[in-house]
Amino acid sequence: MLQFLCHVCVYHLFCLQGINPSAHPQTANYYLKIYVVFSLSLMAANVIRNTIAVWGSYRASKTMHERLLGHVLILPMAFFDSQPLGRLLNRFTKDTEAVDVELLKLVSSQHLCFTQVIAAL
Repeated sequence: MLQFLCHVCVYHLFCLQGINPSAHPQTANYYLKIYVVFSLSLMAANVIRNTIAVWGSYRASKTMHERLLGHVLILPMAFFDSQPLGRLLNRFTKDTEAVDVELLKLVSSQHLCFTQVIAAL
């Protein structure tokens, strides 16, 4: 199925350029191979990038949660009497969400910008 889709894409690419693909089968296969190599390389790079980003976000979130919990556990009991439990829980979840969502977006955006700059050079 993938091979068929690649052939269709290359055929339409040649037709847009005014070249008859059936008259040049070697050229069509050459460009098809280049297209497949670029596509597979892009897929592998995206998998690696996303894996690193998610792993880094997980580590940051886990570290922050452990540090927050460590500091909360050493607080005196009078603090827990004056502070509602819901406020503490809300603070933990809000900070963890910020690290999980916003940090991942920021790192992904910076990586995309860096990649585009390198590609432009």
